[in-house]
Amino acid sequence: MNNDVEAAIQYAKKYLEDLLSFYGLNTDVYATTEDNEVIELNIPSTHLNGFLIGQRGETMRSMQFLVSSALKNQNYAVCRVNVDVAEYKNSAPIGSRRLPKSG
Repeated sequence: MNNDVEAAIQYAKKYLEDLLSFYGLNTDVYATTEDNEVIELNIPSTHLNGFLIGQRGETMRSMQFLVSSALKNQNYAVCRVNVDVAEYKNSAPIGSRRLPKSG
């Protein structure tokens, strides 16, 4: 089991960048971890945001699964991954916004 967190972060970053390059998107993915348990991978805003996010975030979840599986296959101890596109996960869901009271 490889316990090197920095190596896991670099591997996950490179893996996601390589995956994105298959779609013609050559961008720098920002990779961090705050607790050494979950790797945060942030893809900056591009013209492919809708495609990369997918319907209800399905494509993002699929990318998380792929990167996490790749880390597990390489025997990294840290294999939990959170992928975010253009800070989509930080935006408030539409259903949670309150409408002003009329009357």
